[in-house]
Amino acid sequence: MVPIENLTLNASYNWSDATFKEFTNSNGLDLAGRDLPFAPDAALTTTANYRVNLANGGALDFGVSYSWKDEYFTGPQNRAVERQAAIELLDASVSWTSADGSLAVDLWGKNLNDEVQVSNRIVDPTGVTSEYYMPPRTAGVTLTKSF
Repeated sequence: MVPIENLTLNASYNWSDATFKEFTNSNGLDLAGRDLPFAPDAALTTTANYRVNLANGGALDFGVSYSWKDEYFTGPQNRAVERQAAIELLDASVSWTSADGSLAVDLWGKNLNDEVQVSNRIVDPTGVTSEYYMPPRTAGVTLTKSF
């Protein structure tokens, strides 16, 4: 494989068999053998960053990241209502940095594929479910000035 100057590639894969070995909840329910909440069996993250050095000494940086998480449960009982489907997230950015590094402009987008992901789900004893979600597709510009 021939290296490409100013290109950085990263990848990580995680596998976990995270289950309760022994656990009885406050209601006396034995949860041994059930999946731990928010612990997918597998997860993958990849990133690519490429830098273009400009003639004036500044730089342009291009970045993209992709992540995938296997399905997981949001509660310890592993009920169907607590299941979060597998998700894929795509983020990207373009950044300009001045020659002296004191000024930067970043154009970025997160969750570009607009995946719906539960960040927390609570099922109360009466069965009422409350869900909180991760942000949808977002984009923005960040200006940074260092003194």
